[in-house]
Amino acid sequence: MPDVEPPPAVATAPRQDLARLVLAEAVRLHEENRGFLIEDRAAEAAAVAAGGDLQRRILTRAGALTVAADVRDALDRLRQLFALSAAAGFLIALALGAGSALALMASAPSGYGAAVPTNFFLLYGSLLGPHALMLAAWLFALLALPNRGSGSSLGGGSLGGSLGGGILALVRRLSRWTLKEPLEAAAARAFALVMTGSPAGRWLVSALSHGLWFGYLAGGSAMVFLLLSTRQVSFAWETTILSAEDYIALTRALAAAPGWIGFPAPDAQQIAASQIPLAVAGPSAAADRAWAGLLLGSLVVYGVLPRLVLVLLCLGLGRRAIRRYRLDTSRPGFARLQERLTPLAQTTGVIDADQDGPAAAAAPSSLSQAAEADTANGIPGPAQAVGDGPVAILAFESEPPARGWPQPASGLGWLDCGSIEDRADRARVRARLRAAVRPPRLLVLACSLLTTPDRGVGAFLAEFAGEAGLPLALLLSQDQHYRARTPGDEAAKASAVGQRIADWRQIALAAGIPAANVAAIDLDQPTAATRRRLQAWLGRSGEATR
Repeated sequence: MPDVEPPPAVATAPRQDLARLVLAEAVRLHEENRGFLIEDRAAEAAAVAAGGDLQRRILTRAGALTVAADVRDALDRLRQLFALSAAAGFLIALALGAGSALALMASAPSGYGAAVPTNFFLLYGSLLGPHALMLAAWLFALLALPNRGSGSSLGGGSLGGSLGGGILALVRRLSRWTLKEPLEAAAARAFALVMTGSPAGRWLVSALSHGLWFGYLAGGSAMVFLLLSTRQVSFAWETTILSAEDYIALTRALAAAPGWIGFPAPDAQQIAASQIPLAVAGPSAAADRAWAGLLLGSLVVYGVLPRLVLVLLCLGLGRRAIRRYRLDTSRPGFARLQERLTPLAQTTGVIDADQDGPAAAAAPSSLSQAAEADTANGIPGPAQAVGDGPVAILAFESEPPARGWPQPASGLGWLDCGSIEDRADRARVRARLRAAVRPPRLLVLACSLLTTPDRGVGAFLAEFAGEAGLPLALLLSQDQHYRARTPGDEAAKASAVGQRIADWRQIALAAGIPAANVAAIDLDQPTAATRRRLQAWLGRSGEATR
């Protein structure tokens, strides 16, 4: 046969399962905690080649990152911890079920010499009553409280107070003692997030709850069978207000389902003859065996089998929910990946808005180097800045530097408004601006590059720009701190800085802040170049106001 050239390899994304979802969430939490994305061009290329929607690309990138192996190791340890806790819980449930049955049966009179036989229906209710009540509560939560948050219902049962929720809480507590490294802690948080905050995890926890109840009922049934096999127990019933016909109808209703799979049950004559005091006068061995068959059959049919079926059902629904699971791509850690992983939004370069020329072919090694070039070429000042008042400066979500705040610059007056983080700070800043002797001509927000420019930041900028009553400008600072926290060589650090600045520019533009009103100047580097760049960007005469 002639040689046939094989088709080119097509990159495919991994199938979606719980482990990969938790891995992606763990990577996101780790990156958000560090304040910047992990630079791994190979992983990003694999994600782009995989195609599909953003979620598929995020899952592919997370699995291809160099840190993925460490996260998987942490998740493997979490799964082992979860499996050990679940196994221990199952064994405890078995023991509790057997112990409860032993305690109930031990109090039952045995032998035909007993003055009063065992009350069948009291024993029946004691063995199956707790299970029936909890199952009814679970069904109520499922039907009446569907998917209200992460704890009100399981999309399959309530996490709050459920047996499976207790196992999960135990695993979370143990993980705090055993998983202490940043990556490990992120993995533990991601595991808890998926298990408590999504239908997939809640169905799986629900399956665990039913599994523990299955163990409890299986242990109780085994103990009842053992005791009935080794002891002679006489059953009877008694009443004050009901008739024999009522108990005959009740017994036949209870015996219907167990009878379908072959468990014996007393007939109408045996039921009537088992009423105290008739049963005391003449107990029947055949009737006792029929009552024992009904008790065992009910434990199996109304207790063990329903819980086993619910375990399998919840596992199946959990698997379906995993296939339908959608990452919240609006979260900052995922939203920042949109540009990198989606071809239509790929960054083709970072154009510094305070430079006249196009983006350089290679990013500068630091903001201070870029400052020299900008000072030489000239930088356009912020748009909409009018008047000759001072420039109000405000540190956004960061503390001002201990020294040199604000940066002194020739001919540049400052109105120091401190820092802002919440609504109380916003009210204080507005009062400070209104009380100024000379109205400021511009309000500069000094933003740290360590802060992620997410949707929350964008919403704040848009709202604050409308209520400040002044033109708003962004001054991006702490370049060196961001570079120090970025792994890799100098080229990777420069690329990360450029990407973060581009993210800030994009969020500022969406908030209505002109491009000329965004500049990257490191206020933590009080150099002559920094002062010249500030003067070139904001420089107008004015008096310093403190």
